[in-house]
Amino acid sequence: MSDRSLTRYVRAIERRWMEFVERPGFLSSSDYDRITKWHERGIPVELILECLDAADERRRAGRGAKRPRGLSYLAGAVDESWSVILEGRVSQPVQEVAQDASPDSREPLEAWRRRAGEEPGASPLKALLDRLLADLEAGADAEQIDEALDVALSPAVPPELREAAEAEARSWLEGHRSKLSAQDFEKAVRRAATVRLRRRLQLPRLAP
Repeated sequence: MSDRSLTRYVRAIERRWMEFVERPGFLSSSDYDRITKWHERGIPVELILECLDAADERRRAGRGAKRPRGLSYLAGAVDESWSVILEGRVSQPVQEVAQDASPDSREPLEAWRRRAGEEPGASPLKALLDRLLADLEAGADAEQIDEALDVALSPAVPPELREAAEAEARSWLEGHRSKLSAQDFEKAVRRAATVRLRRRLQLPRLAP
């Protein structure tokens, strides 16, 4: 991409960001570096602006930071959008706000064990986690275990939790429907719902 393309990209994000934070100013060097990396990765500027619009809606509804200090606030939403919509894979998204990070995110195996221990004895989720943890201890690859959880998680959780995650994912992805075939849209909804279930259940990815 040309320098002119990067300049337009930066200016579009800078203009919308200044509207979002409700103060005039300039991008910090770290913000500029972040935008440059988004540009190098080929992330469409429209996707970033949509994430900003969604963040603005959350703030107006009384959720989210009122005065975020930098574009790191948006990084999680951009990464998740890029992964789900454009790469077509589930990933553990970076936390959108720093204080959302928890020890579970630094100790994924302990987080899985803790969740399995907190589930009732007859819980399908407990049975699933116990089986996957046993496979891991037997030498299975962590990435394969992550993939197995992604496939089996939704049927193993209570219907109300599954339905809430799917509804939230469908609403979040609605603005991207025109970019996808009907089949790919439904796949993206399932992937995004899985991301949300893993977040809510504190089941971070085991593979680095």
